[in-house]
Amino acid sequence: MNKQDDTMKLYYSIRVRDKDGNIINSINSPSHCFVRQWYDLMYAHHLNVVTNITDTTGAIHGARGHSNNWRAYAGVGVTDYGIRCGKGTTPVSNLDYALESPIEEGVGLNQLNHLATAVVYPVIAGDTCSCQLQRSMTNNSPAPITDITEIGCYVRMWVGWYVLGFRDVVRLALRPIDIPVGGTIDIHYTLSVTV
Repeated sequence: MNKQDDTMKLYYSIRVRDKDGNIINSINSPSHCFVRQWYDLMYAHHLNVVTNITDTTGAIHGARGHSNNWRAYAGVGVTDYGIRCGKGTTPVSNLDYALESPIEEGVGLNQLNHLATAVVYPVIAGDTCSCQLQRSMTNNSPAPITDITEIGCYVRMWVGWYVLGFRDVVRLALRPIDIPVGGTIDIHYTLSVTV
């Protein structure tokens, strides 16, 4: 086993499309951070103990392993959980509990219509097993949305509160991440391990 490859890795890809579906910006990168809550959830689940976890509002809850935790498959228009994007620029910290400046649902200025977050069934290709979370968001506002700088994923807890699982501040690409009127941003997170 190659010890450089046998750990779980997280990657993201971003595609921005114009109103006609043409790709106008594309970024692929390793993710830089599962945040503290991700590991706290793993701990609670594996040991079936109660541990304190900070939710997306900054409140602290006692969490225990439960089959309805870690839900990321948010429906259309749901922004409490699922993949999100925003305009925050503060570097990622393990202590982050929410996106710094998430873009809200709607058709007003600096708002996006969020489609459902999809969870793709795990696949094995050669020595790599991977699964993917993906979401598209459309700019139906009257103006372009400029300077998207952060992405991440919130997960739902069975008791009805929400936790940040991972967050990335997107490194500047050749062009800023701007979404034109009628355009769409597609964000894919891929978790993989190679043995």
